[in-house]
This record gives sequence, C-alpha cells and structure tokens, in this order.
Amino acid sequence: MPCRWTIGSKRRTTGADELLTQEELKDRLTLSSVALVAELGTVTQQQLQAEAARHGRLDSKATSLLTAAGLSLTVVSAFSVTTVPSVPGCTPCWLLQAAIASGIAAALLAVGALLVRQSSAGANERTVFDVALLETAEGAQDEDQGVREYRKAMICHEWSIVQTRRENNERRGRIIQIGQCFFAVFLVSVCALAMSRVSSSAVSEPPAKPPGESTSPPSPAKPAPARPLDTAAPVKQREIRKDGGINTERPTPSKPAPKR
Repeated sequence: MPCRWTIGSKRRTTGADELLTQEELKDRLTLSSVALVAELGTVTQQQLQAEAARHGRLDSKATSLLTAAGLSLTVVSAFSVTTVPSVPGCTPCWLLQAAIASGIAAALLAVGALLVRQSSAGANERTVFDVALLETAEGAQDEDQGVREYRKAMICHEWSIVQTRRENNERRGRIIQIGQCFFAVFLVSVCALAMSRVSSSAVSEPPAKPPGESTSPPSPAKPAPARPLDTAAPVKQREIRKDGGINTERPTPSKPAPKR
C-alpha cells in the first residue's frame, strides 16, 4: 500500500486513505542505513512540531469564535427586548429566534472544540524506557547498530503520536468549521432582522409635511364665552305713533328683579 508524507500537510494520503498500523510501521523501518534512519527521525520531529503548532492555531480560532458568539448573543438579547414586538409568528420574531439559536450553536461548538484533548498523544515512558529494547540496543556488537535499532523503535512510537494528534486536529477543525457556519447564519439573521425593523418603521411613519407647516396637531377651537344676561338692560319696545304712521322705538325700563 503506497504511502506519502508531506511536511506540514494537513492530511496524510494513502492508497486506501488509512493510517499505518504499528506492524506496518515496523515492517517499513527494517533499514540498515544509519543516515536514512536519522533522516526519518528528523521528518518525524518536524511532523510533531507541525501538529503542535496547528493545535495552537485551532485553539486561537475556537477561542475567537467563542468570544465573538458570546458578545454578539449578549448584545442581540439586550436590544431585542425593546426593539422586537412580542407578536408570535411575525417576521422579526422568527428572525430573532433563528439568530439566537445559531449563535448558541456556534458558542457550544467552540466550547466543544476547546474541550477536545489529545488523549494518549504524549510519549509513553514505558515505550521509551523499555527494558528489552534498551538491552538489545546495548548488547549489539556495533554501537551504531544498537543506536539505530533504538532509533527505529522511537520513530515508530513518535509517528503513532503524530497520527493521534493529526486525528484530533482534524476533528477539532471540522467542529470549528461547523461553528463558523452557524455564526455566519447568526450574522445573516441579525442583518435581516435589522432590515425588517427599518422597513416596518418606515411604513408606519406618517408622511412628512412641507417645510414651514406646523407638524403639531391643530388645537380644538374654544367655544365663545356665554354672555351674562343683563337684567338691567333696557328692553326696546315698538310704539306706533298716530301722527304719520311712522314706527319709532324707545327703550322701556326693565322691571327690577324681585327681592328674595
């Protein structure tokens, strides 16, 4: 089964897209060249450093996603209390629900990515200090041969650590990617919610009046005050003069009001 490794690559490709087992690694490390074994050890160390650096970058991405989702959820929840009407089934309501749900999902996925641990991803002391391996390396006729055999065993062990770290980083990367998609849905929902609120406020606002015209509603007309009845005012009475038939009017004194 052909295998190809690339320094710093995100994924190891094989013919069947499977990781090499311990037995396959040992079979491929049956080498007698000291220089080749040393080169494989250097490649293994570079892979360990690359996966450790990738682990740090994924931690930074997950922390940034958790911070952004938490702050955005706090702001949206605070402003939605006063800006979104509490009418079930309205457009702002389901947009707000979609925004909050996607924001919570993004935050939970970020926490899940941070909680993934590299279980069994460190060097096993029983393998490093294996008694049989050390005795075999020390009892070899040639010192270089003993060191070579010990180095091949360490390369096999270190490459299994690389495989474990790579699997964990791949899993964390997928979790963070899904969380970023949910956060994108959150941003789109918030933008749609803001646009719907702006459009609804523009429709409900009364048309603007021309400049110079008062915008305040007209005040109701006050009724005219009732004139008090003046009992002392003279009452006009029409009299007909007998000379010439001309009508003349003269005031007649009004009767005084009776005493009570």
